[in-house]
Formats: sequence, structure tokens, C-alpha cells
Amino acid sequence: EADVADVDTLWTRAVDNVAVPVTLHPKDGTADQTRSLRVNVPGDYEFTVDETVEFGDEEFTVEGLQIREDAPAYRHEKLDHPGDVAYAKDLKRVYARDESLTAWSAW
Repeated sequence: EADVADVDTLWTRAVDNVAVPVTLHPKDGTADQTRSLRVNVPGDYEFTVDETVEFGDEEFTVEGLQIREDAPAYRHEKLDHPGDVAYAKDLKRVYARDESLTAWSAW
């Protein structure tokens, strides 16, 4: 902390919108099908462990939240208990189970 008179520069981080990296594990649990994507959301968007969310054609259930090293007010660097919540601006990565339906045809 410092008195205002002692401050020369104040650095901030813009958090209007952020691109959050997501690692998606397949529904059936096969590791060779894991894929990554990014979702663009407002910085104050809340991701909740055990919650299913949709972004366009993607649907997934959040399984874990990796917190950025410089994020304030988190007691752990990874949140993985049902109901754990973190803001998008504070996330390094989201780990999730893919719930998207894959279109296919037998014909």
C-alpha cells in the first residue's frame, strides 16, 4: 500500500472480454480424443464446477478450473469441487467433459 502522493504509475489489466482456454475430454473418457478450444466471454462471467454450459455448437460440463497465478482472492490454484466458482478473467484454463452431440448418419 502507498499514499496517493507516492504513486507515479498504476498498472491495470483490461478485463472487458477474455478468451478462456478450455480442454475438453470426450464423454466416453478416451484420452486420445481430448481437444482444446477457446471461448470468448466477459471477464466477469462465472464458471462453476459441475455446471453444464453452451457456447455456440459447444456444450460441456465444467470439471476443473485452473486459476491464474496473479489472480487475487483464491485459496487454491485449482478448483475442482462441485459448486466452486471463478471469474473468467481469473482463469488460466477450464477443464471440462464434452457434452456436444456429434451429427452423423448411417446412410
